[in-house]
Amino acid sequence: MRDAVWQNTRVILFLAFGALLLLTAVLAYGTFRGSDRIYRDVTSVHDAYRQRASVLNEIQSEIYLSALLSKLAFGEIREIR
Repeated sequence: MRDAVWQNTRVILFLAFGALLLLTAVLAYGTFRGSDRIYRDVTSVHDAYRQRASVLNEIQSEIYLSALLSKLAFGEIREIR
C-alpha cells in the first residue's frame, strides 16, 4: 500500500515538474518574442532620429552657408580665410 502511494506521489511530482518546465519554456519564448519586438521598435525610432538629425544638420549647414554668402555679397566680409 505504501509503495503504491509513493508511486502515485512520484508520478504526480513528475507531472507537476514537467508542467513547470513547460510553463517556463512557454513564458521564456513569449518574453523573447516581446523583447525582439521592442528591440525592432527601438531600432526604428533610432533610425528615424538619425535621419531627422541628419536633415536638420544639413539645414543648419545651408543656413550658415547662405548667411556667409549674403555677407560676402553685401560687402560685410571682404574675403574668406
